[in-house]
Amino acid sequence: MPFPVFLISLAFRGRYFHSHFQEFSH
Repeated sequence: MPFPVFLISLAFRGRYFHSHFQEFSH
């Protein structure tokens, strides 16, 4: 996939996981 799309997907996925796994991380 294009690089910009990868960045957006990675950022969105990171925020999603951070929101859901906030208890597991820190």
